[in-house]
Amino acid sequence: MKFTVSDELSGKRIDLLLSGKFSYKSRTQWQDEIKNGNISINGALPTAAHRKVAAGDVVEYHGDTLQEPPVDRSYTIIYRDPYVVAVNKPGDLPTHPSGIYYNNTLSLLLEADTGEKLVPLHRLDRETSGVILFARENRYVQPFHAAMESARKEYTALVRGIPEWDSITVNVPLGSDHNSVVRKKRAAFPHAAEKACTRFTVAGRYADFAMVRAFPETGRLHQIRVHLLHLGHPILGDKLYGGNESWFLHFITHGCTPDLVEALGMARSALHAEYYTLRHPFYHEEMTFHAPLPEDMKEIIQKGITHG
Repeated sequence: MKFTVSDELSGKRIDLLLSGKFSYKSRTQWQDEIKNGNISINGALPTAAHRKVAAGDVVEYHGDTLQEPPVDRSYTIIYRDPYVVAVNKPGDLPTHPSGIYYNNTLSLLLEADTGEKLVPLHRLDRETSGVILFARENRYVQPFHAAMESARKEYTALVRGIPEWDSITVNVPLGSDHNSVVRKKRAAFPHAAEKACTRFTVAGRYADFAMVRAFPETGRLHQIRVHLLHLGHPILGDKLYGGNESWFLHFITHGCTPDLVEALGMARSALHAEYYTLRHPFYHEEMTFHAPLPEDMKEIIQKGITHG
């Protein structure tokens, strides 16, 4: 395992960087790896776990080789110019190295396939499919980030139950779910720390689920998933926000078993980033990137039509 420290991670302690970026080992375990001489920075062994890294440092792990879980590698490049690349990410592929995933990530697969070290301009959750943008050089990141402040995004989701509304706007802030045993779980509640707003419209109603379009006006972590759970219509296949927390705990312990898929209604979260529209900062024209609805979601919809 080898990676280059990015600008935003500059100044971090090496043990905190490793435990945050690769959470399959605890901070204490990474400290032991450092003591045992299994971590190098620019080819030299750090003398202490509190050693701070700088942007551009090359960190390498020389310990045991971790067997990463398989992923869906069927991404497609839907647009490319000298400044940006737009990719249609499949529904079971992490965007960048995190946790137990390193090589089996969209960023590393793109680098291996294209020979370019592309920079992700935003992120999608591992199980969320659809449009994601990459800058072709670091110097293009800031102009695109500025353009993305006024970007328009449209997601498609398949949700449990039949909404009584045709269109609704959820303007409820997000924060940590203090009632959950899952540390990373979030919730929507008044006076939470992060303002969040999402507009939803119903695009189709079936026997026991619906197809919903989501238009996020803010870009908070897990925003669409949490707001739909807040409305009482969690996303099919969502292990964390699907409405039953035991499903996530089952997944962490046993993986995605057939019983879990049956309970969830789908093997992965049925959320797809279908359209991304922004004003290109170098061509100065509005561009819309489109990722067609994936087959797994279309199959669920077709079953709903057949049995509806």
